[in-house]
Amino acid sequence: MLKKIFSNNLFLFFSFLYLIFIIILCIVNILSLKDFINYSAIFIGWLVALSLVWIRLRESVKKSLEIDAFKEINKTITNFYGVLSKILVSYLGMPSDLKLHMEYPDTFKFDLKEINLNIDKNKIELLEGLKDFVYAIEAYEIAIIKFDHLRKYIQLKVDDIVELLKDFQNFLLNTDISELKTNKNQQFKERSKKINNELDDIAAYLFDYRIELMNYFLGDIFHTKVPHRKPLDPKHKILTEVAIKEEVEKEVKRREKRVLESKDIF
Repeated sequence: MLKKIFSNNLFLFFSFLYLIFIIILCIVNILSLKDFINYSAIFIGWLVALSLVWIRLRESVKKSLEIDAFKEINKTITNFYGVLSKILVSYLGMPSDLKLHMEYPDTFKFDLKEINLNIDKNKIELLEGLKDFVYAIEAYEIAIIKFDHLRKYIQLKVDDIVELLKDFQNFLLNTDISELKTNKNQQFKERSKKINNELDDIAAYLFDYRIELMNYFLGDIFHTKVPHRKPLDPKHKILTEVAIKEEVEKEVKRREKRVLESKDIF
């Protein structure tokens, strides 16, 4: 790439030398006016050709960076999706695990301490997955700045699910196993389901984000675009429908202000 840029600059340098040379020849009457015009036309032709080459080179560099950006970000999306899927399964099956324990207590264990440790692990895994996702985006931010609000929305949703996990953890810490089997059983199911649904939404938004990047970076190359996700339930929306740029920016500022105010208190 640097060799191409150097070659083009060298070509431009000799082109200007050529122009100066024919002007001097014209001044000292070695070249006629007709010859000067002909040689000048050749010079202009060279400049036009060089301009076209430079434009194509810039487009080639831009497209190359965009494809690199998509490849790297796509890797982190795939990894993050795997993290979400693994965590999602545990909360999806948690009510069933409790039910089996209630029916066969000697065979199926339901250890609240172990569950709380797993929640801590889940929070770390989510934040690590988010960190890798955000870092990959920031490395190529100039290429995908138009999608920044979509990334921020996903980041907000991950922050929300971490808080939801903390709340669920506090609920379990303040609940006895006997209560989970009786008066707090329904509450336990609802909390587990909510976590499961939120994780599922984030996974779906990652899929939507991938589609947006794919269509933006590769759509022109293949002269086609991947269709957007169509949720079966009309209550569920795709990422571009829920992540309204103005609202996302407003929410980000609101949360940043809240964090600063909490720091001032301490």
